[in-house]
Amino acid sequence: KCGLLPAVLEERLGLGRSAYNLAVVGGQGPSSLYLFERALRAGAKPRAVVVGYYPALLGCDLRLNAGTWPELLGPGECLDLLWTARDPKLAAPVLSRAAFPSLRRRQDVRASIRSAVFAAREPGQAEARAFRRNWGLNAGAHALAVQPGFLDDARPEPGGERWKCKPVNARYVRRFLTLADQHGVPVFWLLPTNSPALTAARGADGRDAAYERFVASMQAEFPRLTVIDPRPGLIDPSAFSDVCHLDRRGAVALSLAVADVLAGALSGRATSRRVRLPAGSVAIANVPASWAMLEDVGQSASAIEGSSRRIAAAPASARPF
Repeated sequence: KCGLLPAVLEERLGLGRSAYNLAVVGGQGPSSLYLFERALRAGAKPRAVVVGYYPALLGCDLRLNAGTWPELLGPGECLDLLWTARDPKLAAPVLSRAAFPSLRRRQDVRASIRSAVFAAREPGQAEARAFRRNWGLNAGAHALAVQPGFLDDARPEPGGERWKCKPVNARYVRRFLTLADQHGVPVFWLLPTNSPALTAARGADGRDAAYERFVASMQAEFPRLTVIDPRPGLIDPSAFSDVCHLDRRGAVALSLAVADVLAGALSGRATSRRVRLPAGSVAIANVPASWAMLEDVGQSASAIEGSSRRIAAAPASARPF
């Protein structure tokens, strides 16, 4: 969601085709599958698909998103989710929120009432408008603001080597890869784009090794799957907004590097099913000046705030409905 920018991919690949970012914040195995299915049903014929599954989210059961599955999924998809999960503790919140919109949106309703009664702007509403503007400008990507005070200080965690993918998430990963195979769409699995300190911590405590064993097992099942390892390129802490998210400059650099991998594979030049990004490739020094002004969510918020102020200062007869 925060690392790949469709506009950068389009320009770098020069294929005359559009690119889109369909990722969702906090997505798990089901979200990737169902959104991919929708795209195919809508007539999409992708030349390639890049997918990224974050280990912490694959290691959690689907109850993590119990309150948001009904927001993302349609009725049929919700039923398929529950049938696949076979989890009674997931069924109750999903079914109740799917059946009663007022239940799943109660926080929004309360926020709107508070805003109307106290004539105060709810921070969440302003944030949502900024997000929607940014996603619209970036074809679904979420470009994070630069954080000058970011401190890259991740530490190892005990027991990291015991990480495992939840079986239900593994089933959805297999369904995704099977669907891509059926449609002849090559899949590129992008490993996590963590900061240098977090990458070192995950290597030290065994989390990366455990996750890579899972990825390797999937690659053994699906011979057309290509794995992109970004870790050699991720040596510039200033390209990050936090330890596991690149800022807009880092996202540009990553998108350029991934586009080069895709170009090689789609042209038939690539021979390896595991590709390592060039050393230091995801660095702000590699960001062309033409992409330096790409709008991030902080700038989107400022743009909306400035527009609201101009409307409030306008004469009543000049204000839009």
